Amino acid sequence: MFTKPNIEAGGCPNVSVEFYAPPTDKGGCNNISVVFEPIGKNDDCGLIFWKTEIHGTVEIEGEPKPEYMPDDKICIDNVSHPITPPNTFEEDFEFSFKTFRTRDKIKLIRAENAHISEIPTRLDIIESLYLYGNDFDDKTIPPLRDSSLTHLDLGQNELVGGIPSLPVNLIHLVLKYNHYLGGSIPILPMPLEHINIEQCALIGGLHNFPPLLKHINMKYNNLTGNISTLPTPLEYLDLSHNELDGNIPTFADNLEYVDLRFNALTGSISIFPQSIKYVDLTDNELTGQIPTIPLNLEYLKIGQNQLTGQIPTLPDSLTHLNVTNNQLTAFTDSGLSSCAAFYAVGNQLDVQSVDLILQKLSENSATDGECVLYGGDMGIPTNTAAIDTLRGRGWNVMVEGGY
Repeated sequence: MFTKPNIEAGGCPNVSVEFYAPPTDKGGCNNISVVFEPIGKNDDCGLIFWKTEIHGTVEIEGEPKPEYMPDDKICIDNVSHPITPPNTFEEDFEFSFKTFRTRDKIKLIRAENAHISEIPTRLDIIESLYLYGNDFDDKTIPPLRDSSLTHLDLGQNELVGGIPSLPVNLIHLVLKYNHYLGGSIPILPMPLEHINIEQCALIGGLHNFPPLLKHINMKYNNLTGNISTLPTPLEYLDLSHNELDGNIPTFADNLEYVDLRFNALTGSISIFPQSIKYVDLTDNELTGQIPTIPLNLEYLKIGQNQLTGQIPTLPDSLTHLNVTNNQLTAFTDSGLSSCAAFYAVGNQLDVQSVDLILQKLSENSATDGECVLYGGDMGIPTNTAAIDTLRGRGWNVMVEGGY
């Protein structure tokens, strides 16, 4: 047993393990945190030495036995005599779980970009596992169904194959940037709150979303079919760059960010919740009018659709608007006091609308912005003074008629 209380944290470790301690004599459990920091390498045998900071007590099983090592150093790969670290050391390191075991439940293993070569086999005793950006020998995800995992991050590991059945208690799942990880999405566990599987090769449709989900990111896959009903707690939704069709479901009341661009969605745009701040629905097949814009919206991109009618009243919070290549005919209100980007190429705005847009933009204080109002059946502006004002503040202004 090693006991090393009250050690100041130092360095910039890239591997950490936290244990649940056995029950104390006063009842309950103490958390134990072990942080491994690479400090040296024996060039003769190619073994790596790790400085450890131990908070609490941890028992290391296997060879070498703990009693043969100093109480402030643990060498993972069967090394019993750590060397003195050099003043500077910039080698790459490899960390192995094969000889590092515990009888107690492991609360957390975090080893991101640490050249890990395998996923731990004892997933039944690990709660949280963060292994982002490593180099596994086996590129497939092991069985997860019977594990104790509540948090799992295997992002950017060049994983292949499919996603196995997920642990029933999983809360947080990240598998992003595994470009050859394919197949369909498995049934998502009911406790799940966060899922990020962007830029993989997933196919098929979406199952019903679990009721506690707050964050969904599945962009840049090959998903098809309709979007399921959105869970009430949802705050972040990104399903862009897929092949989804059908109508946009009703937006959740807590939603702040939605990106559904580059799909094949049809029908009208759902009513925006008051919480929404960012919306991108570019390049779909949406029809009808733009719904009322909430007061907190900052970013709205709905270009390359088939929207009609007028641009509604815009909130003062809006900084970016893109309605390019629709069939919009009028702009009759203000609300551009914070806007620094206004794109309406390829619409049918009349002269009065174009002049009003330019006037309102010229009255705000934004600098180095951009306003593009040409193409389609766009009116030729007469408010050249507003254009001059904007250009004097560094704006790029392009309008019908070439002024």
